[in-house]
Amino acid sequence: MKMKINPIVVLVCILIIAFAVVWPYVKPRKTIYCHYEQTINGTLIPRYECVNFKIISRDVNSINLKQFESYNFTVFECGEYKPCNGSSLYFARYNLNLFCKEYPCRIDGIYCGEYYVDFFDETFKGIYEEFVTEKNISSKDELKRMFDDCRVV
Repeated sequence: MKMKINPIVVLVCILIIAFAVVWPYVKPRKTIYCHYEQTINGTLIPRYECVNFKIISRDVNSINLKQFESYNFTVFECGEYKPCNGSSLYFARYNLNLFCKEYPCRIDGIYCGEYYVDFFDETFKGIYEEFVTEKNISSKDELKRMFDDCRVV
């Protein structure tokens, strides 16, 4: 007995598979804005820092923002953008695999951060600069522009 394949069933199956493959790339990205401040004394890099960061992702639920609560920041909150001050200006952009709830993982999107830092001992400044992607930003306006322009490519 010959089995007859229904072309409509085949087409529906192909469409379901195609949708499942394409959906992660079509799903809109969300942006979360967060802010933290901290003063660090008596450690490797004594400093005051004020940081605004945004996370842009399709996988917001996969990001572990609770990890920031363990850092004992003076202030940590997500919601609105808050202005910062500091004499040294830095920018950082990272992929989101740093924020996984479980490893190994792959999270769509990016972290963009603007850092305003006052060092209590300038000799440690070089160590801090190893952890940012852009250093020696000339002005707050330039840093804010970099932050605002930061997008997933």
